[in-house]
Amino acid sequence: MNYPIYSTEELQLHIENTLYAILPQNSTETLYKPVQYVIDGGGKRIRPLLTMLSCGMFGSSPLDAVHIGAAIEMLHNFTLVHDDIMDKSPLRRGRQTVHIHWDEATAILSGDAIIGLAYRLLLQTTPDHPRLHSIIKEFSDGLIYVCEGQALDIEYSKSTALSIQDYLQMIELKTARLLEMAVVCGAHIANASKSEIEAIRLFARKIGIAFQLQDDLLDLTAEQAEFGKSIGQDIVEGKKTFMMLRLRDKLSPHLPTLLQQFFDEHGLPIIHLQDIMFMLRQQNVLEETQAQILALTDEAIAFLDALPDNPYSQTLRQLTQQLLIRKK
Repeated sequence: MNYPIYSTEELQLHIENTLYAILPQNSTETLYKPVQYVIDGGGKRIRPLLTMLSCGMFGSSPLDAVHIGAAIEMLHNFTLVHDDIMDKSPLRRGRQTVHIHWDEATAILSGDAIIGLAYRLLLQTTPDHPRLHSIIKEFSDGLIYVCEGQALDIEYSKSTALSIQDYLQMIELKTARLLEMAVVCGAHIANASKSEIEAIRLFARKIGIAFQLQDDLLDLTAEQAEFGKSIGQDIVEGKKTFMMLRLRDKLSPHLPTLLQQFFDEHGLPIIHLQDIMFMLRQQNVLEETQAQILALTDEAIAFLDALPDNPYSQTLRQLTQQLLIRKK
């Protein structure tokens, strides 16, 4: 490699600097104050890290991908602002959500501005790059897939006949495809081959599904101070997660009254959280979910094993393993 090897911390610093540099100066406070609030909220910055690590793994400097990585992070934040409105979520990353801190109109407008800023960042990627068209296509497709996944999430919230396969399809669109887009864009910056792009895409797809299953698990088992969101919110909102569908399948056809109420009324008051947790533990569903996360992670690592072995692929492997032990 004909460039310095950057640590994760150094890459994160470049991401942060790029995110803040895109904020317009001396402009409409009503619009950009909430945008800065979202960026100030931090987060794991996993998506831009994946983009830069993928670029580095395939032989280019990860800094070549910092603008596209920051654009993907902005796109991700755009989806979170609007998701929080749809889900009526009060907290995000331990702070009030934008629509609570301000109001829904401000949140919608600032979300729109965020996606515009994301495209502005995207176009700061080398304008004469031979694969710029492919990168823009991946970015646009990723945004559409997230919207399709969110639409399915809304449809499924009203369905009583949802299967585990339906749920996995939904989270593939809503979560995994954005991670796919992140690594593929980084690979394109480095001019990776078609076979390499397919392998890194499948790696990210498996990781994305595992990541969402872990998020669902944390919604029930994490400490709120660490998780940054209200614990048990999925139960209140009636989210038919892998765990709730597995519990239903194991107890069918004679569902306990409380579980039947969850599906019939699309959610339960938070006071019933411990009752649901008791059933999940009794039926070993939490353990099954953890086993599913581990299996998907192993499958992801197998795709990574077929790709170049260097400091950046090793860091990708470490990030993948951290998925299994994260608490937020």
